[in-house]
Amino acid sequence: PPPSSPAPPKKKGEGMAYGLWKKFPKFVLGYLFCSVVASSLPDDQRGIAVPLLGGVARWWFAIGFSGLGFSTSFKSLREQLDGPNVLLHYFGLQMFDVLLTLAAAYVAFAVI
Repeated sequence: PPPSSPAPPKKKGEGMAYGLWKKFPKFVLGYLFCSVVASSLPDDQRGIAVPLLGGVARWWFAIGFSGLGFSTSFKSLREQLDGPNVLLHYFGLQMFDVLLTLAAAYVAFAVI
C-alpha cells in the first residue's frame, strides 16, 4: 500500500475545543453565573437580588434577540427564493405549527 500523505497542518485556533467554544451559546454561562450568585446569597439578600437579576436577564435577552436580526442578509434570502412555492410552503407550515400549538394548549389547559 502507498504511504498515506500527512494531514495538512491546522491553522492556529482550529482544534476541537475551539470549534466547540465557537459554537457554544455563551448566554448559558451568564445564566449559570446568575444561578450560582442567586443560590449562594443568604435568604434576606436573595429576595432583593433575584428580582434585580431577573430584570437584568430580560434586558440582555432583549438585546441578544434583537441582535439576531443584524446578521440577517435579506439579499441572500431573496436570491434563494425559488418562486412563490417556497413562500406557500413556509406559510402553510407556519399555519400547521400554530394550529398544532393551539390544539396542544387546549388539551393541556382545558381537557386535562
